[in-house]
Amino acid sequence: MVARVERRDQILYLIKPLTYVNTTGPVLSQLGHKLGFGPAECVLVHDDVDLPLGAVRVRMRGSDGGHRGVRSILEAFRTDAIRRVRIGAGRAEQKDQLVGYVLTTFSPTELALIDRACAVAGNQVLGLLGEPAALEQNGYGRS
Repeated sequence: MVARVERRDQILYLIKPLTYVNTTGPVLSQLGHKLGFGPAECVLVHDDVDLPLGAVRVRMRGSDGGHRGVRSILEAFRTDAIRRVRIGAGRAEQKDQLVGYVLTTFSPTELALIDRACAVAGNQVLGLLGEPAALEQNGYGRS
């Protein structure tokens, strides 16, 4: 799914791949060739089980941190220099429960945290796109 948005003389593409998360990279890379963007123009927003539920962090580059979807994207673009906004999903009590945990529906209390985190993440993305005040608005820094 692709939405084209014009914002302050910039053309932005909001992309939600409809493939399995672990195979997102090749699809995103092909779309980049078609639409004319590369990794330097991307801001990847994704869940992160290594962050507490609802926490938001920005990374400018780095490893996939064990996230297979991020790994797929880094491999497809052949770089780790892709900006990311990570939204904490919390961690399963036991490692072997991870898949079931990330696919489980949020409780109403958890959903409120996620809704707030998504709003913060949106501001972080705007900051990365050239509106630095948005990065600092909610007191979240880069990590």
